[in-house]
Amino acid sequence: MTDELLKQIGQRIQWLREATGHTQAQWARALKVTPQKLNKWEAGTRTPNLDDLVIIVKSTRASFDYLFLGRLTYEMNPELLEHLFEAHGDQLELGVLPPRLPPSSPPSAPRSRRRKKPAGDGNPGRHGVGT
Repeated sequence: MTDELLKQIGQRIQWLREATGHTQAQWARALKVTPQKLNKWEAGTRTPNLDDLVIIVKSTRASFDYLFLGRLTYEMNPELLEHLFEAHGDQLELGVLPPRLPPSSPPSAPRSRRRKKPAGDGNPGRHGVGT
């Protein structure tokens, strides 16, 4: 793994922690690692092992695409997706449409509504009760 990729993964781990509202100490406790280990992951000086990465992805409902490629995907937690897009969207790849943004094409103009004609020929005597 290159130093650059290691730093990018560390930064994305930090963004996940911030998006969930945890301090390093709180999140380290939740992940069952030392705060020093989490600090090294976030700084990009140490690689989390695969088991730790799985725990991070499962606990946040993020994705490996996010951690390794910086790609936001539909499989991610919607609130997390929105937070990450708003805070860091310019530094991430969008595998999905940005949350809460209108579609790229403008909506079509509203059509005028016509009243529906009643069924039959309009003569109530012909289709009424008792005929």
